[in-house]
Formats: sequence, structure tokens, C-alpha cells
Amino acid sequence: MFYVGQKVEVCSKQKEFIGSYYEATVIKCEFSPSSSIISYHVQYRNLIEEDSDNPLVEKVSADEMRPIPPPKPPCPSPSKYPDFKMFEVVDVFENSGWWSGQITGRHGRDRFFVCFPPTGEKLDYHHSQLRHHLDWTNRNWISRKIR
Repeated sequence: MFYVGQKVEVCSKQKEFIGSYYEATVIKCEFSPSSSIISYHVQYRNLIEEDSDNPLVEKVSADEMRPIPPPKPPCPSPSKYPDFKMFEVVDVFENSGWWSGQITGRHGRDRFFVCFPPTGEKLDYHHSQLRHHLDWTNRNWISRKIR
């Protein structure tokens, strides 16, 4: 399903990071004949090893990975910012990863308030830190965008 050199996002399974995704590159694929399971070694783009400046490398399973979502379209002009709708689910780039939240308001022309349901925390973000949320389902990107 994934190949060496492919850019992916890896979901965190750690309790305090559940629901977040981190950009990585597949650096090795391993097949276990006894279990018929393929595992992958990934090197993270923005995470480093503890007590080191080296990029973090981890072994993960296919169900922890998804391809990089399609790029967000560029802003047509500085006066036109992306159109995020009230209560739309978005991804926010924060703390080296992508976190899902919900638009709860706008602050000026280019800033949005985002609420994170697990904690109820509401924070202010510049539009450049946001992208429309997409779900990776049956090998397809599905939009949850409010119309």
C-alpha cells in the first residue's frame, strides 16, 4: 500500500496526542511471512529523537498511516483568504503536527477561532495554519466541509 520514499502522515496512538497526524517519509518496508503483515519504518519531518537533533524514526503499521492530503489551493490574492465556514471541521498545524478542530469564529480577515472538542480549548490561528479537513476512507479523500 505504501512505498519507500512516499510522503505520509502518521497518526499518534499516545493518549495525549490521539487524533493528531505527523508528516513523515517511508524509509523501509518489512513483510512478516509468518503473520502476513507489512510494517513500515518512517522518518518524521518535524519530530526529533529525544536528546538528539536527528529526525525521529519509528516502526508503524499501515493502519497508522495515510498519504499526504492533496495540497490546499493557493490564495488567489492577498485580499482574498480561504473561506472557512462556521463549525467546519479543519486541521490546524500546531506542535509539529496536524490536529482536528472546529471553526467557531473569525477574528479579522485572516484569523480564525478553532475549538478542539476533546479538551474544549478554543484558540486563535492565522489562516496559513489551517487546512480543510479530509478523511482517508477506503483509499479516498472524503471532505466533511459544510456547504
